[in-house]
Amino acid sequence: PILKDSKNPVKIKIQGLDCMNDDPARVSVLYGSVEKNEVLQGIVNKVFAYFLER
Repeated sequence: PILKDSKNPVKIKIQGLDCMNDDPARVSVLYGSVEKNEVLQGIVNKVFAYFLER
């Protein structure tokens, strides 16, 4: 429902990867840095609000 009014795809540029562990062989979480993106931030805000209300 969050994206149903969207007419265009959401474009996200991820630059660089990092992990939440000092030992790359034992990584459980891998994440990338995302460039500032107003559309993506709006989606994140709506998802956050949805779970905050529950």
